[in-house]
Amino acid sequence: MEIIDNPNWNKLDFINKRERFCLPMSENDLINALTRAYNTEVVARGNKLEAIPRTAIEKCAQWLASKDGRVGLLLYGTVGTGKTTMLNAICRVINTFAKPSYSDVTLNEDKTAAVKVIRAKDVVLAWQDNKVLYKQMCGTELLGIDEFGVEAIDVNTYGNTNEPIIDLLSTRYDKQKCTLISSNLDIETIGDRYGARLQDRFVEMFKTIAFTGKSYRK
Repeated sequence: MEIIDNPNWNKLDFINKRERFCLPMSENDLINALTRAYNTEVVARGNKLEAIPRTAIEKCAQWLASKDGRVGLLLYGTVGTGKTTMLNAICRVINTFAKPSYSDVTLNEDKTAAVKVIRAKDVVLAWQDNKVLYKQMCGTELLGIDEFGVEAIDVNTYGNTNEPIIDLLSTRYDKQKCTLISSNLDIETIGDRYGARLQDRFVEMFKTIAFTGKSYRK
């Protein structure tokens, strides 16, 4: 066995740190952009904006503007408090100001869109019926997942038990891919439903923003 020269020891200290996704905009500009996008999402559903979740918008803008911190964003809270609206608003802003590079895996028919929101149930359906699409979901640089927590966890195939949503999130954790999630589940409840291993990864991977109060739906 050949002994490696001492100068090679510095290779053990080399870190190839992956730069986290962010938008090259000020927090104030992002607050304004998210506010407009949030209002657009409300109007698109035939409703009128009654209250702006100012605190949540400010926290989302801070996350979008930062190159540091957690690679994922978890919007959680009770039903009807604006989580999905905010998720769609964030993705609207991203798609307005960011474009995918030639190397990005895109889930969109529109190749100029940087991020797409999918339902957690659709992750399971893709795993069952469209493995190519499921692989794209695992590898795309940016992914929004809505309704996390209502999908099936265990999927039986030929007597084997598989966990498509857990495998997808674990893969994205390993590759440090930017992931945005809306859910009724907080970190503790995620542990109860998906186990301590995924919960622990969520703690490291996601900045969490709580949505509270009464439902906006009437």
